Amino acid sequence: MYLKKKKTWATAVLTLLMMVVASCTKNELYLGAGFIPSYTSTQMDNSMPIELSTFKLDSVVTSSQNRIWVGSVNMPVIGDIHSESYFRLDEPVVKGVRTYSWLNKKEVYDSVCIVLRHTGEYEGDTTKSVTLDVRMLGERLERTKREEAAGAFFNKRTFRDSVSIGSFSFLPMPHIRPRVRYRLNDEFGHDLTSFIQKMARHDNDAKLQKQYFDIFMPGIKICSKEGSDPKSMIAFRADSVMIVLHSHILGLTEKKIERQFKLTELNYQFNHVWNENVDPGFDKLVNKKVQIKEAASGLHSVLYEGLGYYTRVNIPKPVLESWSQYYGHVVKATLKIYLEKGCYDRREISKFISLYPYAINRYNVVGDPLYNAAGQQVRAQLNFNSQSLEESYYTIDLTYFINMLLQQQEDIEEGMGIVLMWQAGMRPTNYNFMLFNGHGVERHKTELEVYYYDYDREY
Repeated sequence: MYLKKKKTWATAVLTLLMMVVASCTKNELYLGAGFIPSYTSTQMDNSMPIELSTFKLDSVVTSSQNRIWVGSVNMPVIGDIHSESYFRLDEPVVKGVRTYSWLNKKEVYDSVCIVLRHTGEYEGDTTKSVTLDVRMLGERLERTKREEAAGAFFNKRTFRDSVSIGSFSFLPMPHIRPRVRYRLNDEFGHDLTSFIQKMARHDNDAKLQKQYFDIFMPGIKICSKEGSDPKSMIAFRADSVMIVLHSHILGLTEKKIERQFKLTELNYQFNHVWNENVDPGFDKLVNKKVQIKEAASGLHSVLYEGLGYYTRVNIPKPVLESWSQYYGHVVKATLKIYLEKGCYDRREISKFISLYPYAINRYNVVGDPLYNAAGQQVRAQLNFNSQSLEESYYTIDLTYFINMLLQQQEDIEEGMGIVLMWQAGMRPTNYNFMLFNGHGVERHKTELEVYYYDYDREY
């Protein structure tokens, strides 16, 4: 008898659960005569009127990136991009010991050269050589108060240079990371040798030696030769750069000496980046308060962190207000953002660092990164179609973010949206360029897919 009652109760519970599950497909649910009948269903809407736009930050941190980007290249929409690199060198080192005393009057100058290691990264045409110029700075490479507070240099910073100490041509070598050595001007080498001979007299005063060295060599700049066509831009490892002075002493046997002048610190190397010949629309991006909406920029947006170009996804306030009034709980909200075909190297796309969304307000002030319900930072997932490139896209889970906005209701801020970045932070390690299809294009448009509970209530 007890077992029969228990079975009857279990059957009733199972029946009730089946009725609840069935209600998710628009079935009527009755819970007795004392309840009002209600319909509950899961709906999907991918026609939400979102909007892509592009804005440009005034300056972007380009120091401590471990990349020396040099050269010029033409890119779609944002025109000719130029990059040159500044860095500061430390005092001479011989066999790991920093000293001036190794040089004496019998020492004879041989040669001076610059040593670099190519990262294999490039932008543009790899069949054209880039003629690079090494120039001595005419002023000491120092930070402003703002830069000192940030502990970094920015892409708009420049320093006055004085003379060229050498030039060389380099052919981009994708997928190869060679260590290259180029000879600099002998005039510079003789001046450097003479300076070290003078400093050897102050061997007991390291502080004085340092002061004189900073005057003699305030900093170095590597840039493309003036007048070079924008063909390609290449990257070298910042921690590999050094100037090497070769000399020897004649005696019973010849003693060769090699002095290395290495990078002082990684955060004292930075890239100055700028662009010219920008397409109409994007030429109005003069400060971060300006947004170029997709309708005024060819129905696409730009992401190029080296210059400070960022893609925004705007969700109009009236749309959010309508959701908060008429929609139930959002079950799933997925942003599908399509890559514009031809704006990337299909061989390199799989190596791109994933995109990360951050909250941003109407004044383009970047806020906190987006998190999901589990407290994990949201990361975009690349869906790459090698057979049909125009069908490649990123997906970003905005469920938690959208629900948080809907909870605000009357407090929803005007101009709220998200901004996309290559990595978790605003310090780019490369100059990856990307164009995204806007919401207004006909095929493969960026869109926000929203699944939500729809409650049909009676009052």
